Amino acid sequence: MNGKQDIPIDALKVLASDRDDSIRARVVRNPNTPIDILEKLASDRSINVRLTVAKMTRSTELLAKLAGDLDKKVRLAVLFLRSLVII
Repeated sequence: MNGKQDIPIDALKVLASDRDDSIRARVVRNPNTPIDILEKLASDRSINVRLTVAKMTRSTELLAKLAGDLDKKVRLAVLFLRSLVII
């Protein structure tokens, strides 16, 4: 997945369930990843994956969801992104 953006949606769905959280985070970074996969990954057990969603998404719904995340790093990433939108 090294920088490849032409990965089929079906492959992204499979990779979004990979055991390796770095693979799931790479799925988030792919600009062709559909919103339903991003929604799933916004609830991922890995802080790294949720943090990546918070940093990469422009979906206000996902940002609102992640604003209530249990991890402070995720909440701060959301706060930072929202402050950029306001400015």
